[in-house]
Amino acid sequence: MAQITINEGLAWLKTLKKRHEELLALRNDNAHRERRFYGASADKEIVKEPVYDVKVLDRLVTRVAREIRLLEQALKATNARTTVDAYDQDDAVLGELTQATVVGKARGACGLVGVFSAHNKTRVENSNRPGNGQLVAGSSWIVGGAMARKR
Repeated sequence: MAQITINEGLAWLKTLKKRHEELLALRNDNAHRERRFYGASADKEIVKEPVYDVKVLDRLVTRVAREIRLLEQALKATNARTTVDAYDQDDAVLGELTQATVVGKARGACGLVGVFSAHNKTRVENSNRPGNGQLVAGSSWIVGGAMARKR
């Protein structure tokens, strides 16, 4: 058995899957001849004769399915060991926002009291700071946790 590259393995996997589909179609529907006999009293008799040996065809389908499974496992194991050249993963690229960067204050959640939603024109205030109703226009995010309530 020859060693193959990942690219060749993917091409071979595609070929195996196509062959598996063809063999399943043969096994399910197309592997028999069908003859219909119509009698004088409108009786119909259908005779199905297998074209291929059912056991041989089933063994072939099973063998191709097993080969697909083994090739997929080998490709996944190879991909798990392979590193990507000239790339370093940096989670900071995702740009996750904190409440301090959303509001623009260093105090975080304490600085956010109310949020104005441009979509439904409602105002939400933080219930633990009732006297300070600031609005942040143009935002549809309601930040303040479980203590926020609609007015």
